[in-house]
Amino acid sequence: MAMKKVLFATLIFALVCGFIVSNGAGPVTAAEKGKYGGILRFNHSKPAGIIGNPLLIRGWNHEFIDFCLQTLIKPSNTKLGTFEPSLAESWELAPDKSSYTFKLRKGVKFHDGTDFNAQAVKWNLDKWVKSKRPRLDKVTSIDVIDDYTVRFNLSGWDSVTLFDFAKDTFIVSPTAWEKNGEQWANYNPVGTGAFKLVEFKRNVSLKYEKFADYWKEGLPYLDGIFISQIPDPMTAIASLKKGEIDAWMGVDPISGAELRKMGG
Repeated sequence: MAMKKVLFATLIFALVCGFIVSNGAGPVTAAEKGKYGGILRFNHSKPAGIIGNPLLIRGWNHEFIDFCLQTLIKPSNTKLGTFEPSLAESWELAPDKSSYTFKLRKGVKFHDGTDFNAQAVKWNLDKWVKSKRPRLDKVTSIDVIDDYTVRFNLSGWDSVTLFDFAKDTFIVSPTAWEKNGEQWANYNPVGTGAFKLVEFKRNVSLKYEKFADYWKEGLPYLDGIFISQIPDPMTAIASLKKGEIDAWMGVDPISGAELRKMGG
């Protein structure tokens, strides 16, 4: 079962399979420790679809939201098959394996300025439980113990139960969803990540800005991210050569080989 590593403000896009990076990318990478500012500009060959409703996000659309939406925990970057804290600081399996209790991180804000708390977690993950989808299928109910403690009651336990809390089950702002409706929410991810979406032009571009209230101190390094939607390989190659984009995600093998021959 493949695990997608969460892309945070350090923007490890340069390490993601399928990225071709231009010479102009240097000024905006996080490789130089302590260097801040700049906009990462990259092209994505495939169009962005539903990116704000966790239950409907599919395939490559994860690549548009991994830096603005977050889950309670995430796959470990160092040890396969284990997990690290994210929006949850810790978690504990009951001795009889009948439930998981998560202690949530305090002081976290959604991009709309509202508070992340246990009520928001229950609102989000109740949708998965009620959907009867494979994700969180072992969870029968969710109890709010206090503002920063939530318990997930289980019908049974297996080795992939924790993985469900780390994959796809992004937490979005209940306030933004209920205020604007589900149709709006489908294309407007309002999460807790390092960057917030400020402009979405279908089949054209997406613009993200640094989230000033991001809970990880000192991050993100960049001021923003701009994703262009150029499906034509020749146009994408020209943009890369001109320095109009720093990277290209989803590059096809033929274009990749051509760029490799060009050097740089």
